[in-house]
Amino acid sequence: MEQQRFVLLTTVGGAWVIRDTRDGSPVCVLFHGGRGMKKTRAMADVMLDALNAAAGRHAQGGKR
Repeated sequence: MEQQRFVLLTTVGGAWVIRDTRDGSPVCVLFHGGRGMKKTRAMADVMLDALNAAAGRHAQGGKR
């Protein structure tokens, strides 16, 4: 399985952080709040897919 550049991690406080594995920086912080955990996780998965797809295209010399 290919290593993903962007990953989802959980903080001690229960928030989710999308982190760039290249430099360890946080890209986005998500709280499930009133949306509920299922909907927030679905949104995070869409964001991760988009970020990783764009990073893959960029790495292959494609359009940003």
